[in-house]
Amino acid sequence: KGNDGKGTFQSLIMNLIGRENVASVKAEQFSERFSLSQVVGKTCIIGDDSQVSYLDNAGNYFSVVTGDPVPIEAKGKQPTLAVFNKLVIQSTNFLPKFRNKSNGTYRRLLIVPFNKSFTADNDNWKIKDDYIKRKDVLEYVLKIALSLNFDKFDEPKATQGLLDDFKISNDNVLAFVNDMFEEFVSDFLPSTFLSALYRAWCEDEGVKPFTKREFELKLPDHIKKEWEKTSKRPHTAGFNRAVDLHRAEEYELFRRLFHWDEDKQKKVTKGYLRKKKRK
Repeated sequence: KGNDGKGTFQSLIMNLIGRENVASVKAEQFSERFSLSQVVGKTCIIGDDSQVSYLDNAGNYFSVVTGDPVPIEAKGKQPTLAVFNKLVIQSTNFLPKFRNKSNGTYRRLLIVPFNKSFTADNDNWKIKDDYIKRKDVLEYVLKIALSLNFDKFDEPKATQGLLDDFKISNDNVLAFVNDMFEEFVSDFLPSTFLSALYRAWCEDEGVKPFTKREFELKLPDHIKKEWEKTSKRPHTAGFNRAVDLHRAEEYELFRRLFHWDEDKQKKVTKGYLRKKKRK
């Protein structure tokens, strides 16, 4: 949402360090050919009101955030590599989805909520139009900032909660795990069962599923604390058809994808075994 103070906060930062020391680059522009050339010599990068919903190539963005080498090219000049050590601030009214969904991506994000919604009745325009431009106010803010024993940014519960929500919205395998695994009563789940159920769940949720191979690569990382990948005979390892299979068959697509019988129940098959059995 808008009218929540994000723009005012960014203006405060720019007034504090000088607008000439700020590069205006939105997250979706980091991959553009000449965009990073404007970052050279700047102190801070601010992307105001980014509207992109999906970042297919965020490599340069995260490289700048972490201080890794990135290619830069100015018009009419030879490309070169550069390393930046700069604060990167991006404001948006919704969080984009990233193609790269690794834990490394999430470690590079600190999501700060601006929950206050200002209206004509409670908005004090003097804050943005006057107060944050005053020399004495800026000097006070600078004094406080320099007196802090800063090592890294704090991560309060609000930011941790937003990051958890972002992970779920950005990775439908994690969303599937959060939605389904608490309901399982089985101590063993065949891989084919989970793959079919995942596809059916995605159809029901209206999201595009990962390929079978991608799903099988991503799933273990999300459930490794409670489940281990192994091969077992489902009938002795604890695949509960009466509950879990019956519930899964509520999905029409699952019924078309997954076929199970007594022979398969007794044969060794790949799957996931619960590390600590349910009481």
